[in-house]
Amino acid sequence: MKAASLSSRALLTAGGAVTLVILYSLWQMGGSPGSSAPRAREAATSSRLGTPERDDARTFHPSRPSSSEDDGPLTLQKVTGGRSLEEWLTRLLGQDDEIVRATGLLRLLETLNSPEELQQAAEVVLAKSGRGSHELSLILQKWTQFDAKAAIRFAVSTKAFEDTVLRTWARLNPTEAVAWAQSNGRGGKPKDGNGAVASVVTQLARTDLARALQTASGEPASKALGRMAETLTAELLDQRGAEDARRAVVDLPEGAFRDILTAQLARRLAGENASEAAQWVMTLPSGQGQTNALNEVIGRWANADPVGAGNFLSRLPASPATDGPRERYAFNVLARDPEGALAWASTISADEQRTRATEKLIHEWMKRDSNAAGLWVAGSRLPADIKARLLR
Repeated sequence: MKAASLSSRALLTAGGAVTLVILYSLWQMGGSPGSSAPRAREAATSSRLGTPERDDARTFHPSRPSSSEDDGPLTLQKVTGGRSLEEWLTRLLGQDDEIVRATGLLRLLETLNSPEELQQAAEVVLAKSGRGSHELSLILQKWTQFDAKAAIRFAVSTKAFEDTVLRTWARLNPTEAVAWAQSNGRGGKPKDGNGAVASVVTQLARTDLARALQTASGEPASKALGRMAETLTAELLDQRGAEDARRAVVDLPEGAFRDILTAQLARRLAGENASEAAQWVMTLPSGQGQTNALNEVIGRWANADPVGAGNFLSRLPASPATDGPRERYAFNVLARDPEGALAWASTISADEQRTRATEKLIHEWMKRDSNAAGLWVAGSRLPADIKARLLR
């Protein structure tokens, strides 16, 4: 019985986020807890669940009005039964039943209609349940509807649901959300990029793809830009299809974003048809974007069909534009054919890159089969100093 009880409680806890999201979605669509139909359902729920043991049914139950009068609009006074917001929320958060907590919170949210009340509620939940609680997320989403700048200041200062607030803001007022993210979202190391812009772009990609592309295109190369490109690639393919997605990346202004997005798209297309993806990449303007895209295509193609990828690559002239894909192919086939991989590395046109790739390949081979790799090095035409270094 004890094990069963613990298991049940674990399931309820894990399902709390899902329960809150479903109920909150219904509330946002107009099925507010204050309407007559939800009140009838709440009464039935209250009857089934019973009253929490440590609460007096006459003074507190979060899933129904505390007042005996159900007529008229739902008010904060009715929900809390005259208790202070802090006391009532504290009691609500102490309930073990996730459904009771979720229903009570949504009833409360219906009555909180000022930034001051929402801030107070957020502070109570933060103090009682921590910055990762589902209840805090929902309160911040509603707070954003009333005063997005105050909500984001709270989220940033407490490190709680900044991403959630930004996405909500981007849905409600994309112009303001983008402006705030571009001005305030940079921090940490430059290579990390602007995480706030990445959050805004994630939302915009669903509601205004053209604007999302435009916003991302102004960002410098970074980890955040890579995340944006991954999101936008998926949305381009889902919303517009492969043909329009290919046109969209070509129409973007030159820069880091176009290069990264082109490579991401090429990789996704290669997963469907590597040969067609490679042919499309060869029609792109020459430059780093094309080289990166070909790298991605060859990498996926070599894993699925090394012979086909090798035949395609062999028809391309050795040049700085194909040095990266040749190196990528060599590492992809190393496990199957170490000597063949080294033969491909020898076709890299840039001396320094060719030497570096060759040594890396040999080191990897030695990890797998030191005897075979050592024999190959001893009989190779590598310079004597490189041979000596490798054999040591």
